[in-house]
Amino acid sequence: MYKAFYTQWDDHDGKFSRNKFGTGYVAKTYNYKHMKGNRLSGSELHELGIKWVYKHIKDEFEVLSVNTEFEKNPQILAKKDDTLHFIVVKTSTYPDVGSLSPSAAEEIIQHADKHKAKILFAHVGVANADSQDEQEMQYPTKGGQYYINYTGLTIQPNILMNPNNQANEKGF
Repeated sequence: MYKAFYTQWDDHDGKFSRNKFGTGYVAKTYNYKHMKGNRLSGSELHELGIKWVYKHIKDEFEVLSVNTEFEKNPQILAKKDDTLHFIVVKTSTYPDVGSLSPSAAEEIIQHADKHKAKILFAHVGVANADSQDEQEMQYPTKGGQYYINYTGLTIQPNILMNPNNQANEKGF
């Protein structure tokens, strides 16, 4: 499930540079180096997922706004071909990827219908690339390196589907 690229967080402007290496996207944050060894908080993990998705969609969409508040949806409001898109980003730690509760999904669907917007969903998973074993992969740390599991945006009908089950159904 992890992509085959190594990604380094740029210390100067917060951009990702991509080099082929290993078995996953690896992102190294530049602003937490002084706190290395501490686990990412829920809000930091959430923000990392949003930043990751933003970096991958910014050339395809006109991003109108980004909301990093944990309980607010959508996280990214964007336009493409004169169509408004609500991009919902949910992030979790290894071995999971972000998912959405049925009540939150219903609320987003109603909000999108009201604004005639399309809903896109980004499932993001983050693993500690500095870990010594699989158990430690569940705990990404500040200043560490991460494997990012992101397979792109899915459309509204898949908003409640677990992407791990989708992959199994397709024989992956």
